[in-house]
Amino acid sequence: MNTIAHRLFRAGQILARILGSLALLALGLFCAFGFLASFEPGNGVQWRIGYGLLGCGCLAGATAGLLRPFLPRITALGIIMGSAGLFVLAVLLLWFHVILL
Repeated sequence: MNTIAHRLFRAGQILARILGSLALLALGLFCAFGFLASFEPGNGVQWRIGYGLLGCGCLAGATAGLLRPFLPRITALGIIMGSAGLFVLAVLLLWFHVILL
């Protein structure tokens, strides 16, 4: 069953996966910026926790969406650890960018 409709459907799935992952990546980077901004005076710890959890969750979804087709044996723990590492990297890069300005 290798018809044109099947190929178009598969291409649509890949495009939707990429666009969804890019949207989650953008939201994750926004959460990294919000995490850094929550350290200003007057903000509570609930903002840090919320931005951190939402950012890690979005990056986990983006990582799973982009890597799952290429690495089918990747585990959920690997995705979670990778997304937490990406979130920490994004926070550090934003922090260094603010310091160097």
